[in-house]
Amino acid sequence: MDVIGWLLDSDPAIRWQVLHDLTGAPPEEVAAERERVAREGWGARLLALRGDDGLWAGGACFPRGTAATSRASRGRRPCTPCSPCRSSASTRSRTWHSR
Repeated sequence: MDVIGWLLDSDPAIRWQVLHDLTGAPPEEVAAERERVAREGWGARLLALRGDDGLWAGGACFPRGTAATSRASRGRRPCTPCSPCRSSASTRSRTWHSR
């Protein structure tokens, strides 16, 4: 099996990108595969971890660079990253939590 075949024989989160970037597949095929990401594999598992409100960790973590980092307009205070933020962001970057 070649590398592209190996990549295509994987999760939809990888497969749609391979179709788009490496195989020149038609846009309809790429779109159909990309839609599977939310329903199958890694993407579905990640989305299943969200709370009922659609947020992770109750919306507590706001990585640097998001609209929620506007301290003056949002009334937020800087703090050390919570565990979900630590696992996905550098511990040197600040996060913002609600008061």
